[in-house]
Order: sequence, then structure tokens, then C-alpha cells
Amino acid sequence: DDTKRAVEIANAYIEGGLKVIEMNANIEAISEITKNNNDISIAAGGIITSIQAQRAMEAGAAFSYEAV
Repeated sequence: DDTKRAVEIANAYIEGGLKVIEMNANIEAISEITKNNNDISIAAGGIITSIQAQRAMEAGAAFSYEAV
């Protein structure tokens, strides 16, 4: 499952000391990671609609972006 794997990888990064993580707009993973880690900032990438941006922010993303 992509969400489970994303959370596992993010947790490994966090354990390694990273404080900022970029991930594609996997809202479920962002929510899971941020609910257990208060001092991590997640950048939600691949956002193409305002609804996606809103959901990412509600899930705990620090910011969102889309490459142009």
C-alpha cells in the first residue's frame, strides 16, 4: 500500500533527523505523519486544485506547491 510505505519512509527520515519532507499529495500519509510528529514540516507536492491544497493543509502540510 502506497500510504503505508510513504509513512514508513517518512518515519525513517524523521528518525534520521530530517525536519522537512516533501511528498506528493497523499493526504492520508500526510495526516498520519503529522499527527505523531509535531516538529516536522511536510511540503505537499503535485497539488493541482484548490481542494487538494485545502485538504493537504487540513491534514497538516506546512505548504503545498505545483511545479509549473
